[in-house]
Amino acid sequence: MTLSVLLDADVLARGTLGDLLAVMAENGLFEPLWSERILEEATRAIQAMHPDYSADRAAGRIEALRRWWPDSAVTGYADVEADLLEVDPGDRHVAAAAVRGGADVLVTKNVRHFPAAPLAARGVAVEDADDFLAAWLAAAPESLDYALSCQLSVRRVRSALDDLLTDLALDSAPRFAAAAATHFGLSIDLGEAVPKRRAQHRAARRSRPDGAADPDSPDA
Repeated sequence: MTLSVLLDADVLARGTLGDLLAVMAENGLFEPLWSERILEEATRAIQAMHPDYSADRAAGRIEALRRWWPDSAVTGYADVEADLLEVDPGDRHVAAAAVRGGADVLVTKNVRHFPAAPLAARGVAVEDADDFLAAWLAAAPESLDYALSCQLSVRRVRSALDDLLTDLALDSAPRFAAAAATHFGLSIDLGEAVPKRRAQHRAARRSRPDGAADPDSPDA
C-alpha cells in the first residue's frame, strides 16, 4: 500500500523543497494529500515571500498541484477539529485533514504545533520535512537518487547536484542535504556553500529586470 502523506502549507510553498516532494509523489513514492484551506495558505505564503509576483504567478505552483492531483484534497474534516484541542488552534485544520484523509504522515516545517501523541493515537505520524527526507534516503536511497535526478532534469537553469543539495539545505532541509552529499560521495561544506549560494541567488534576483527570484532558487 502506498504511503499517504499530508503536506502542510509551509512545505508546499517552498520552491526547492516543495519541488522535490512533488517529484517524489509524481514518481509514486507516496500519495500526496492536502485540503483547499492548506492550498490557500500556501498561496498566501508564496505571495508574502514574493510581493513582486503577480497574483497569477504566485498562485501558479499551487494551481499545478490541483491539476496534477485533482483527488488529493481532503474534505469533510471540520468535525475532527473539535477532537484535536491539543493541537495549535491555527493548525488544527491541518491535523484534522490528516486524520480525515487517512494520512500516514503529516509533513511540516512546524512540528511544535502538532503534538505527536494525539495524532499518533489517530494513526498519523508527524515529521519535520528535513527528517522525512533524511529517513527516506536512509531507507530507500535508490528512489531518492531517481527523484533528485528528475528534479535536476527539469530545473530551468542548468545546475549540478551539489547546487541542488545546497539549495535544499538553504530551503530548510540541511540534514537531508548533508546525508545526500555523503551518499553521493560529494565533498560539500554546507556551512560555507549555503551562504555563498544565498548570495548568488540574491545577485541573480538583483540582475533580473523585474527583480523576481531566480526560478530555481529555494524560494522561487
